[in-house]
Amino acid sequence: MLDLRRLLEFCSKEETKMRLTHYKLLIISVFILLNYTAVSGQSTTDESSNIDFSKIKNQEIVKTFETARAYNKPVLLIFDATWCPYCKKFNEETLRDEKVVETLSNFEKLNIDVDQNAADAGFFDGKPASLGGSGIPAIIIFTPEGKELARTKGAVEPKYFISFLEKQLKKQKEAEAAVNLLSQRATGDGLHTALITQK
Repeated sequence: MLDLRRLLEFCSKEETKMRLTHYKLLIISVFILLNYTAVSGQSTTDESSNIDFSKIKNQEIVKTFETARAYNKPVLLIFDATWCPYCKKFNEETLRDEKVVETLSNFEKLNIDVDQNAADAGFFDGKPASLGGSGIPAIIIFTPEGKELARTKGAVEPKYFISFLEKQLKKQKEAEAAVNLLSQRATGDGLHTALITQK
């Protein structure tokens, strides 16, 4: 006859092994995701790059981040100038493209004139190259909390810009999914279901 007690002990041991395997896979997945996030994109930065909002002079920038936190949206800052032909092209062509406009609805966006906001432009390295900056238009994406995710510059074409934006949105969603997965209760079914939905 089948010993029910031994069967239950065996099942319990197998279930524990399965949970440990799931935990290991989860930790490896999060590690891979965090490394992917750190090395992909045009330019990424570390945790020390969070914005010190007390140093920002333009309150529109501060309000943009407050709104982004309220709606959990990334922030897109565009540093430009009225005299800059590349900025004009970017603003009139790329930012008016239908698909770009649609994609930008997932961001809190703010254009910042470097001439009127020189101190803030310097703070973000969004200055013209002639003034020692990296060039304009400087396009920088941040988390709602102020961590820089990526940047690019110049009058990028709509197709490239959409790809740039979507890549950052995808990274943010992956990071949020990993955090949500880690915060779930580690019950057998809950963890199993969460792992299946991540595939």
